[in-house]
Amino acid sequence: MTVSLKELVWERLKKQGKLRKITLEDLALHSTPEKAWISVQGAVYDITEHVKRHAGWKCGCAVSELMAILRCLGTECTEEFLEIHSQHAIQRMQPYMIGELVPKEEAEKDAENKILNMPKCCLGILYLSSNRYDKLKSPVCGGFAKRLRPDDEPSQLTSESIPGGEFKYACLGYAAWDDEELKRAARRRTNPTDPVSLPYCEGLEIVSSAAISGRPELLTEGPGVRGASNSSRGSTPQSGEPTSTGIDSKHRPGRSYFPGMPGGDGQVPSEMDWDQFKTRFDRISKKIVAKMAQNASYMGTTIKKSWEQIMKEVTGGGGGGGGGGGGSQHPD
Repeated sequence: MTVSLKELVWERLKKQGKLRKITLEDLALHSTPEKAWISVQGAVYDITEHVKRHAGWKCGCAVSELMAILRCLGTECTEEFLEIHSQHAIQRMQPYMIGELVPKEEAEKDAENKILNMPKCCLGILYLSSNRYDKLKSPVCGGFAKRLRPDDEPSQLTSESIPGGEFKYACLGYAAWDDEELKRAARRRTNPTDPVSLPYCEGLEIVSSAAISGRPELLTEGPGVRGASNSSRGSTPQSGEPTSTGIDSKHRPGRSYFPGMPGGDGQVPSEMDWDQFKTRFDRISKKIVAKMAQNASYMGTTIKKSWEQIMKEVTGGGGGGGGGGGGSQHPD
């Protein structure tokens, strides 16, 4: 069976999440040469550049074709388009495809789904375990949680990883993660020993991992806390910082360190400089709290339930089978 170029482009955009759902109302807003959209055979094309370069602006022999195109702008014009163009012309338009024409109700539902699938952030403590990761479950937030806005910096979701195997992970501070990306990373793993992707963290990261040791260890103070950009990761450590030979250096190049940690070996030190930690945590908290607008009662209830989930996991309580009934479930 022959597959058309249109079908190939359609599928590519759909897989990339770039196939927009566009309504007739949205289409009508792009009816000028400066914002030129048309819909042909269910697909929507942004032909602004094509209209600007059209020969009809300079050559009288192509004026009638240009005028016909201008009349189509901002409309569904399959019939009118095919009256003056061949199917070959539609194939040449495929690089301009941006979406599909859909009813308003479908576009609104799609917009709601995108909001629900937006990356999330947590101010407090974020908990993730190997069981939750393998079962494609979201991390548990014990604190203030919200969804990121579309205009929030995507760089804050830079992924980190640790060696595979059984683990329990916590980020104390500010964490941001994309549920869908974590699930995709989990599905890509072909071996239990493959690295595990973790949420972004600004604060203290603590992990108890069978691949590292039997006791919890302090991994990092979190990427970006010291003001370093992604491009600076893996650079030569400054004086007093650990070299890249720690327990997690294979998967976490350029890791930072906790103030007061002797030797940079990842072990929790007997004495920590909590004043320095408090300064950083206050700075992070002020930045995130400024974005928060949650109902106090709702937040209190959420924090209580989240901590109950975490404590059940830590203490090994909350047995019970997996049924699908109501009530809160303890994290795996």
